[in-house]
Amino acid sequence: MDISISIQDALEGRVVDGPIIGAFVFIDNDGDLVFDEEEYKTTTDSEGFFFLNKATISCTGECNQRLVARSGIDSHTGRSSSLILMAPVLLDKLVTISPISTLNINDLEKLINNKKSILLLILDGITDTKNFGAIVRSAECLGVDAIIISKSGSSPINGETIKSSSGGIFNLPICKVDHIKDAIYFLKENDIDIIGADEKGPKSLYDHTFELRTALIMGSEGSGINKSILKLCNKSINIPLQGKISSLNVSVATGIILAEIKRQLF
Repeated sequence: MDISISIQDALEGRVVDGPIIGAFVFIDNDGDLVFDEEEYKTTTDSEGFFFLNKATISCTGECNQRLVARSGIDSHTGRSSSLILMAPVLLDKLVTISPISTLNINDLEKLINNKKSILLLILDGITDTKNFGAIVRSAECLGVDAIIISKSGSSPINGETIKSSSGGIFNLPICKVDHIKDAIYFLKENDIDIIGADEKGPKSLYDHTFELRTALIMGSEGSGINKSILKLCNKSINIPLQGKISSLNVSVATGIILAEIKRQLF
């Protein structure tokens, strides 16, 4: 299917996270987050607004054009912005380009209430953006309902995350909490089984029967799940390995466990 989108007069909008002054804004036709000579560009004004005159977008097959904004000055803090922000191209309305929105614990309650089955992924200490993005990609593909991360000590959500998640970050709710422990207590109160992935776990994931309402915790490659958090898990499981290398990349390990959960339950 061929799709051709023409903006007859102009495209206007605003970049917010401050707002951002002097941000470089362009229509990313090929989805690589890199400005190319033929792509339309502009900069934001003193209030974060931008205007693109007579911009035209055309594509064949699946359209992945997005508005991208980067650099600039955060008007609230006066600091340079290191974010890469993205938004879909919308016609006949003011476009707002802002950071990927995240949920809080109250939003999570609305998400899990009255659902017979729920699959959540909790990430403890995953700081590498490429690993985080790859995990998000696998989680989105395998039907995870939401990912829970800590506000501190977690990977930032930036352009690298977007690229390594193949855009999956836009389709999967991300919940930020003050402390992972608080999230675990909350989930237990809502009858969700907490399973920790631990290379020293007493049970193989293939011998474990997963519940319909499950939250899987994955820790960092270096130190795994924090011991105090691991103690709060209902059970811990391992991935049986047969090679000479004794560990897996955390994004690969996450995909293996999620695939087994989906195989069993869905």
